Amino acid sequence: MLVRPLAMGKQLDSERTLGSLSVKTLNRIQHPILPWICWVIWKDRNSLIFENRSLSPEEIATKGLAMAREWNQAQIEEDQKKKTLPVPVSLTTQEQNQQNIEAIVWNTDAAWDKSRNKAGIAWIFKGTPDSGPKHGSTITDCVNSPLVAEALAVRASLYEAATLEFQNLRVYLDNSTLIGAINNKTRRKEIMRIINDIQRISSVFVSIVFFHISRKNNTEADSLAKSALANSIV
Repeated sequence: MLVRPLAMGKQLDSERTLGSLSVKTLNRIQHPILPWICWVIWKDRNSLIFENRSLSPEEIATKGLAMAREWNQAQIEEDQKKKTLPVPVSLTTQEQNQQNIEAIVWNTDAAWDKSRNKAGIAWIFKGTPDSGPKHGSTITDCVNSPLVAEALAVRASLYEAATLEFQNLRVYLDNSTLIGAINNKTRRKEIMRIINDIQRISSVFVSIVFFHISRKNNTEADSLAKSALANSIV
């Protein structure tokens, strides 16, 4: 429970460090820098918890800027292809088949423990360049509902997808309420801030589309999330 104040303090220190950088340096990066800084802080938090290692605010700012700069350069090399925010999921079968065959197929899910306000979140990427599926999971504290847990799962896996430099994503979720919020069809106050983060991070990809699937077709991600939550019990 000291983790949250520490992470918040690191973010403030990192923001001060960023503020000391020249405008010229920051202007070279056309895309938002904050998601990359948050991603480095999130990874540093896990390193502190599990490995007792921590980065200084200067190192966090430097790594975040380096990642943002690399992504910005990749987009320039792609001739500044038009980027799209999530689109409505009410696509016909024909339209779905027309999606880029090289797109990464991504499933994500969350498992929530009401008694501990804790969630296990997980993601699976299939169709990656090395042909093997990539998956990951983690634990998140202070989660007050299943919807918040699933929104956090999407945000965490978006950070991971950006780190892996994926460009085209097809995202499959079993929560239609969450998809509606991402696509601006519905508004849920409890996840508005997370949805804003999801939409901002989504803008770094060439294309990203969210689809709704049934829970029975999302069992792999569900099992990973439940396993992560179960393993967190001491």
